[in-house]
Amino acid sequence: STQSTGKLTNLENRFLELTNKLRDYEKVISDLNNTLAVSRTSNQTLVNENHGLTNQVQQFQTKFKDFESKEKELSTLRAKDRLLKELKARMEQLDYENRISKGKLNALTELEKENAKLKERTTELEGELSRVNEQSQISEKRLTKNVKELEKSLETEKLNLNNLTLKNQELQNEIASVIQENKDRSARFDKLNQALEENLKRIQEQEKELQNNKQTLNHKDTQIAKLQKEIEKFQKTVDLSGESEEYKPLIASSIKSRRKKSSRLSVEPLTFSEKKIVVCFSGFAANQETYSASYKLELAQKIIKLGGRVENNEGWDNRITHVISPVNSRTVKCLAAMLSNRWIVNSRWIEDSSTKGFFLDESLYGRRFPINVVRDKYFYMTPEFTLEVNKTRQATTVLETIGKAIRVDAPSPNVWLILVKPNQKNDISFTSQYPNSKILTWPECVE
Repeated sequence: STQSTGKLTNLENRFLELTNKLRDYEKVISDLNNTLAVSRTSNQTLVNENHGLTNQVQQFQTKFKDFESKEKELSTLRAKDRLLKELKARMEQLDYENRISKGKLNALTELEKENAKLKERTTELEGELSRVNEQSQISEKRLTKNVKELEKSLETEKLNLNNLTLKNQELQNEIASVIQENKDRSARFDKLNQALEENLKRIQEQEKELQNNKQTLNHKDTQIAKLQKEIEKFQKTVDLSGESEEYKPLIASSIKSRRKKSSRLSVEPLTFSEKKIVVCFSGFAANQETYSASYKLELAQKIIKLGGRVENNEGWDNRITHVISPVNSRTVKCLAAMLSNRWIVNSRWIEDSSTKGFFLDESLYGRRFPINVVRDKYFYMTPEFTLEVNKTRQATTVLETIGKAIRVDAPSPNVWLILVKPNQKNDISFTSQYPNSKILTWPECVE
């Protein structure tokens, strides 16, 4: 297209030159015509010159036609250029749709893995139940055998007692020995009765354990059924052909995902009298063994059963009352909870509360920070730091909106914190100007 434009410009310039020459030739022809009236002798010469000019005009017309064909070719090249741009835009759109489809496929694969794990767990529970049933049957057989033996022993003791009573009348000299023997046998009888009672208690305890195991298995079956329904809903929602809406991961069917901007944050301290528990998670990841994504889903279901609510926003929400995270975790959400006097607890709080059936005292599992360490302190973000949009948004939300710190437009000796990029920390000419300020990167600040 650029070469055609240059050629077109050259043709236009040539056309102008030829036009000027044509005008000049026309003037010459006029002069020749005037001279023709005066000098007939030069007529033949003028005719020849006129013929030459006519040939030049014809050549000009031929070149003009070539110019028109070049202009048509230029139009064709411009149309092809527009078509090429449209094809590039379409290729970008197809690439974007392909990335979305891959994300959906990966999410579906993760859910299928979780489903396989749940099926394996169900098989294990069924095996445990069968083992408990076998143990119960063995215990019942043992108890029946012991009862029969005790009954036979009791009948034998009764017969012996009758015989001793008859012999007592006949053998007065052996009364003392027979009485002693009777007492011994009575003691053995009492021991047998006591053993029977203990066996009965053990059987009752085993029956209670069996009932508890059955209830646990029923509870697990209910959870598996719910998860299967969630998987079916997810499979209906996700369309791998790329024609459905963009995939939104589902953590639980009763957890509603809501995306809110950090500008909505307005934090007020919570009191112990608040009844509604709103929980968010931090520090959980799919590649972790203990605090994994599946464990997070299990905790979320327990929170909902206890009457609480789970917030799954990426950012901070002012309705959050508790943050569940690994012990000594250092995350942005934990920092926001610390500055807003929210509870930071470990997962044992939910486990133990689920066992009891109600939310337990949080102070046994975590703590709150009633003192806001950044309130009314000045902080500054360098222009290089503000180029990182996500970190700038997080720092503004956590320090200014939640922590009530004051952001300034220029550094000064009174600035408490200066946020910089990693390469700026090594700039001694910059850091030496503010010896009383904390000069940190954003990850260092969170830590």
